[in-house]
Amino acid sequence: MDIKKIASWIGLALLVVLVIFMSYYWYSHRSGPNTQDSLNGNPFPGGTSNSAANGAGGTVRPPPTINENGEILPTAESESRLFQIHDMPIVSAVAFMRQNIPFARFMEQGSGNVFEYNFDTKQKVRISNTSIPEIGEARWSANGTTIAFRYEQDNSIRTAIGLLASSTEEGAFGKITFLPEAIRSVAVSPDGEGVFYIAKGSTGSSGVVVKKDGTSPRILFTSPLTQWSVSWPSNAFVIISSPSGDNGGVSYKVALKDGGKTILSMNQAVFNEFIGDTKGQLLGVNPATNKVSLFDQRNSSFSGLETTTWPSKCTFVEGATSTILCAALPVGVSNYQDDWGRGEYSSDDLLISTNFIRGYKQFLVPQDDLGDKKFDIEKISIVPKGNYLVFKNKTNGMLWGVRVPGGIE
Repeated sequence: MDIKKIASWIGLALLVVLVIFMSYYWYSHRSGPNTQDSLNGNPFPGGTSNSAANGAGGTVRPPPTINENGEILPTAESESRLFQIHDMPIVSAVAFMRQNIPFARFMEQGSGNVFEYNFDTKQKVRISNTSIPEIGEARWSANGTTIAFRYEQDNSIRTAIGLLASSTEEGAFGKITFLPEAIRSVAVSPDGEGVFYIAKGSTGSSGVVVKKDGTSPRILFTSPLTQWSVSWPSNAFVIISSPSGDNGGVSYKVALKDGGKTILSMNQAVFNEFIGDTKGQLLGVNPATNKVSLFDQRNSSFSGLETTTWPSKCTFVEGATSTILCAALPVGVSNYQDDWGRGEYSSDDLLISTNFIRGYKQFLVPQDDLGDKKFDIEKISIVPKGNYLVFKNKTNGMLWGVRVPGGIE
């Protein structure tokens, strides 16, 4: 046979084999998973393991969760780190755990209604019909069952204590107690069993502690001055501070047992308040650097790990060791606190977690999640588990949530 014809036949045979191979390859890769593997209970074709499928082979998501209304709920993998919870201005919010489920409760500014948000189901329900407009301030207990709020009525500021049920199944406000007039500031105990307030008198002011129903008043603090801010971080003491500003001031730690006072800080220049946690840790502004840091009460010194912000933009992470969560200010704006307090300045913050024991900081919301959004962050509250937090955007009063994968330690 002619050599050229032999070469032609061989080339044609190779071409046929190649076409058959390509057809098989295309068909096998467009078909579904191996039927035998599916029948054997292995959802990954060819015996691929779950860990391998989540690696180079791509992410395998669990089946969707469907609620009682037939709605598909977002999974942790698909949920955004940053999400808006409410579309009306709020006063303040508290994040807490109930039966190992993360919740948030918040009071709406315009109506005084209280809402509860379930981070797991993403469902929000109104749990009160308060109908008290123009709420100016609201302080929560750590478990979300007691709220002390101040509001304007008939050209005067009034103060009330609201007792809420521990769950939505139990109803809404069980009782609202109205406190005396002329109250300048108010705080709630971590367990919700007590309320502390500063009331103006004819010769100055008094700091009074009452039970959550407003009974059994007891004076713990007196002063010729009337302008004080208060917080109740621990069952052992309250913190009473002069207003923050450029005119100097003082912070006291006042023991609830006997009213004994300890000066935490006294400054003739720029002054900032202190915040604390249930374990007695304190956070304040180092006057030498004008930055927020952990305060050592034994020798009145500050940690070397600092953040450029104000204490009112920070909170402790309960359940963690020496960890704070702050809204870090842009460089060069720390002296604008008075303007910020009057509403004449709006900052552009970033959420940062600082661990003072391990000595590191962590950004909690990546730039990709922020996009073009800007937040003037205040009223931060985080669940003890550390996997969800809420904050108020001071610019428009909206409530936002943040998911923290793995939690904060």
